[in-house]
Amino acid sequence: MYHQARGLRWPVVDGKETLWRYREGTDPYVKAGESVRFYGKPDGKAVIFALPYEPAAESPDEEYDLWLSTGRVLEHWHTGSMTRRVPELHRAFPEAVLFIHPLDAKSRNLRRGDKVKVLSRRGEVLSTVETRGRNRPPKGWCICRSSMRRSW
Repeated sequence: MYHQARGLRWPVVDGKETLWRYREGTDPYVKAGESVRFYGKPDGKAVIFALPYEPAAESPDEEYDLWLSTGRVLEHWHTGSMTRRVPELHRAFPEAVLFIHPLDAKSRNLRRGDKVKVLSRRGEVLSTVETRGRNRPPKGWCICRSSMRRSW
């Protein structure tokens, strides 16, 4: 039943879905004899160009001494507005978590499972410290799953 009830693969041209993108015989935009057409240039090559270096708009300083990234988790898509409605996914990952390197946690007297308030120039969120397992950031970085509907 699962394989019968699914969405369409895009693009849909003349009522037919595209099973394999960029491949001759399955993608309506790939002409006969082209085999694979991934890039839109006539010679089939990619257009690659470099942009000038731009430093980060903000860097760690004395007040906010870690890089903060708003990460994602496997169980919830983006903000979790849909996936948090699925009881199994909510039980698997029910609250906001701050993934932090063990040495950064130690220097702040934080332990795995501690409840903390994560502050940035943009706002704050209540979170639970996680120093092990998946999403372990390098020293100097922390990842906060901040878009959870509620934390603790």
